[in-house]
Amino acid sequence: MKGIWAFILLLCSSWLQAQFEEIKYVSDFELNGRVERCEVLTPYGREILAFNPDQSLKQITTIFNDEDQEVVTFTYEQGLLKEKSIEVVKGGALQPSVSFYHTYTQRDTITEEIVFSFDGQFQAQNRKVTDSMGSPKTLELRTKSSRALYRYELMHGETRDSLFTYLDQELIRLEITDKSFKSEIRKSDVSYTDSLVTSIHWRAYDLKDNIMREVDSIFDYNSDLVDRTEKTYLYREGLLEVWKEMRLNQTKTKRFIYQLDNHTPPNWVKRIEQPSNAYTTRIITYFDPNDSNPR
Repeated sequence: MKGIWAFILLLCSSWLQAQFEEIKYVSDFELNGRVERCEVLTPYGREILAFNPDQSLKQITTIFNDEDQEVVTFTYEQGLLKEKSIEVVKGGALQPSVSFYHTYTQRDTITEEIVFSFDGQFQAQNRKVTDSMGSPKTLELRTKSSRALYRYELMHGETRDSLFTYLDQELIRLEITDKSFKSEIRKSDVSYTDSLVTSIHWRAYDLKDNIMREVDSIFDYNSDLVDRTEKTYLYREGLLEVWKEMRLNQTKTKRFIYQLDNHTPPNWVKRIEQPSNAYTTRIITYFDPNDSNPR
């Protein structure tokens, strides 16, 4: 299911969060058409998404209150991410030590990222190497006090692809994509510690990239415990209608009702969750239809 309302802006805190940025577009946020701006009213404040005319993400502004906010700005050059800044404002003042400036240099199959805080302190230098098809080969992460080198092995099959991730020669993750089913794609994400499986995240997507089912299993070998959570998703006309979670013999169900705008194609501007009746509101502004600039 596409749509991301909160970005985790942690700097190289784990190998998952240290992956290089992929360019996001309007369609990644459950939006249709040439959207210029989408303001989302959330329980913690407001989030404003701004887009370029080619539908690429320009800026994310998270407003917690009148004096606290976070602004992430993306700059592109010839279709590639060139710069990213993260500005953190607390009490009405910019916080230089926790605000960051990222620069990206790309040549052939190598992408380099350098990160400085706004107070001029070096934070990280990261280097990603891919093969000629864009598949990852290595990812090197460097900070002032540490270095980590991740190595990837990709195995292609007729209906199944497997991506192995190693840290210091130790397998830490296995991602499997199974395309053998006619109506869905199944993905498994297995994490390892000391050669033991610590968690498995299994997902099934329909052919429109909507998630239909997912199962999370966490293993604790000391107590022979497997904590298993299963979720299912049902859609109507491309919008999530029913969400169900099953864990420890308990089931939670949420249903969603939408109000659409009059744009062509339409977008939802209010989503009501039942039975709580909590709702999310979106205020959407579109580019002038006469100013055509397709992606």
